[in-house]
Order: sequence, then structure tokens, then C-alpha cells
Amino acid sequence: MRRAVLLGLKSVADFDAFLVAQNFTADAVAVLVAELQNDVAEADQARARRQAAESTTPTQSLPLSTLARAARLGVVSVDTYEQRLRALGYDDDDVDIEVELLLIELAEVQAKRAARDAEHAAAAAGGLTLAEVLRAVRFGVESPETYRAKLFELGRNSETVDTLMSVLYEELAQADDAKRRRATLGSEPGERALALTQLEDLVKGGFLTIDDFLARAIALRYAPDDAELLAALLQTEIDAKAAKSGA
Repeated sequence: MRRAVLLGLKSVADFDAFLVAQNFTADAVAVLVAELQNDVAEADQARARRQAAESTTPTQSLPLSTLARAARLGVVSVDTYEQRLRALGYDDDDVDIEVELLLIELAEVQAKRAARDAEHAAAAAGGLTLAEVLRAVRFGVESPETYRAKLFELGRNSETVDTLMSVLYEELAQADDAKRRRATLGSEPGERALALTQLEDLVKGGFLTIDDFLARAIALRYAPDDAELLAALLQTEIDAKAAKSGA
């Protein structure tokens, strides 16, 4: 419930009512609500800083909002995100607040993915399973609405469908972010972009691992956030090709 309030999904009043329903004492309710109100204010300040950072981010760097989405989806590490914040001039207190917000967002994504895994496990056999439809959507073979329709077909209620679709749309948006970023970096003049393409080809050919790609991309002076983003995209493309070959 605290996480839902911090993410703007529930109100402080909802939290207050929840505590009362759980038989917390009046004093405990007062303390917990006051603490949450302070945390909400800090989370709002962190979101405002994220938005303000967009105008000061160098054009050659990955936008902070794009990086934040990749981090909450686990595509880039929290440490890498923290490094970017410090590079942008955030002080220790602001970094702590921002990372705490990110961890809350990350926990929400993980909770939604856990719910999705549970739904997939419970889905009835016959025809395409939910997991198979999800893979087809991620690989661009089916549209997101196919996944939504399959959920309703299996009798899932609107709240469950909305939860699972929200994390799917976030994942698809992040994949689009990564593709655009790769296109931007691939259009750079000079030999670095060519070397990046060659690295990708070596991984796809089985001559290098994803970890090799990550290390060599950083050696080419790509920022850690860009390197992690591109490595995740490359892994997704390899998985998609393997799935289509086995179909």
C-alpha cells in the first residue's frame, strides 16, 4: 500500500483507511501517515528533478527518463543509474532519494511480473499459451491487443488485465527506446560505430558472449548505460531469432 501511494496509484487517505482497517492504533496511524507524506513529497521532488534533467542532459547521452525506465525494468543496473545521477551533479541526499524512488518503481515492476508469471502458470493448456502469446508480442509477431484478448478469453478480470498490460506496454516502450538509441549511436561518424556493429555480428555469430560485448563496448568508450541497454537489446534479438528458428 505504501508503494502504491508513492507511485501515485493510491492516496494518503487510502493508506490511512487501510491502517485503520488493519487495527493500527491512532498513534501508529498518525506516525505512519506523517512518514508517508514526507516520503511522497520527496518522491515528487525526485520526479521533478528527473524532468528538469532532460533539458540539461548532453544530446549525445541517453536521456535520464529513458535510463530510468530501463533501470526499473532491470535492463540496466541501479549502480549504473546512480553513476549517471552523480555525473549530472546530484548531491548525496538527492541521489539517495532518487535511488529509493527507483527501487520502489523496480519493486512494482517485479510485483507485476510475478503476477504475470502466476497467470501464465495458471493458464489453461490448448492453443497458444499466455507465455507464447507474450513472446510473440515481444518479437513483433503479434500485437499487444492479442495478449489482451487472450487474457479476457481465459476469464481474467479487467483489473488483472490492466495490471499485466501496463507492464507489457512499459517493456515494449523500453525496447523501442533501445532501438532508437542504437540507431543514434550507429549513425555516429568514425570507426566506433562500425566497431559496434562488428561486435554485434560477432555475438550473433556465436563468437562472443553478451558479457564480451558489454566489456568491449565500454572499452570503445560507450557509457555504461548505453552499453547495458545495447547488450539487453542484442540478447532480445538473439532470443527472438532462436525462437523463430525453433518454431
